[in-house]
Amino acid sequence: MLNLADVSYVDSIGIAEIVRAHVMLKSDGGRLTLTSLPPMVDELLGLTHLHTVIDSAATEAQAIRMVGGRPGRRMASGGQEGT
Repeated sequence: MLNLADVSYVDSIGIAEIVRAHVMLKSDGGRLTLTSLPPMVDELLGLTHLHTVIDSAATEAQAIRMVGGRPGRRMASGGQEGT
């Protein structure tokens, strides 16, 4: 789980590090879930289509509840799953 609540800017290096962490975790049987995405970061992940392969949740509690599900899930702040 990676909480991005305090992140105000992500550049190509930041995106590359998120992808690298996702690949490393996946190769070890794990998965990366991003939480508390600021609007700019959420938009960037959408533009790069990373939402289709990396899970995201509005809160850490929702991310914990998502464990064991399919990749590419998004959990909105109301606890509703989206795509």
